Formats: sequence, structure tokens, C-alpha cells
Amino acid sequence: MADIFDEIDEELKRDRTQELWTKYGKYVIAAAAAVVLGVGASQGFNAWTRSQAETSANLYHQALAADDALTQLQAQAGNMTDGYALLARFQLAAAHAAANDLVSAESAYAALAAGARVSECRRPWTCSQPMHIAPSSASKKAAPSCAASSGMYLR
Repeated sequence: MADIFDEIDEELKRDRTQELWTKYGKYVIAAAAAVVLGVGASQGFNAWTRSQAETSANLYHQALAADDALTQLQAQAGNMTDGYALLARFQLAAAHAAANDLVSAESAYAALAAGARVSECRRPWTCSQPMHIAPSSASKKAAPSCAASSGMYLR
């Protein structure tokens, strides 16, 4: 007698499960597909970002290794990611300062300090650079923005 009740219970459970699957199965499948697509899109974006960074790194190092590094850095800066382009601009400004082209160096550092692509954490680096160069009209123009952003004043 207990076997009949067990069979009826099993059939009821099977019917309820079938009913739930019929009612909500498409949502379960859609959620699983969304997870798979989300993970695939995330992995694809990470691979693309890594590829862009590797390409920028190669361009930057090739430009530095070239005979005329300054010209190559200027030419390739537009093809680099933001980080490497910023690094190239710093390198160009430092090269102008090393070549004793102080006016160009100062204007390059001032442009870096005023640039919208320079994050707040990097802005003090650009503001501190003109302090090592003889003052001119460009440093007087850059002084208020540098003083406001980093607490440093130009002399």
C-alpha cells in the first residue's frame, strides 16, 4: 500500500517540476546565456585592451630606440594609448630640457600641467617641472593652475 503512495508522490513531484520548468525554463536558459555572453564579452575586452597596451609599448620602445627618438615619439604619440602617450609627452619635455631648449621644455611641461588628459595624481609632477627652469612668461601663466592643484608655487 505504501508503494502506491510513493508512486503518486513521485508523479506529483515530477508533474510540479515539469510545470515549473515549462513556466520558468526559458528564464533559466536566458540567464545562463547572459552569463556566458557577459563572460565572453569581458574576456574579449580584456584581450583587446591588452593588445592595445602591447602595441603601444612596442611603439614607445621602438621610438626610444630609434636614431631620432624625439621625432619618432612625436610621430607615434597619437597611435599610443593614453598612458604611453602621456609618457611620450613627458619624455619629449625632458628631452627639450636636456637639450637646453628651455622655452620649449617649459611650454611642454605647462601644456602637460594644463592638459585634460593628465589625472589629478600626476598633475603635481607636471607643475613641479617648470620650477627647475629659468622663469619666463610661460611659468607666470602656469603658476596659478599649478599652485591651485598641487600647493606648489613657481618663483
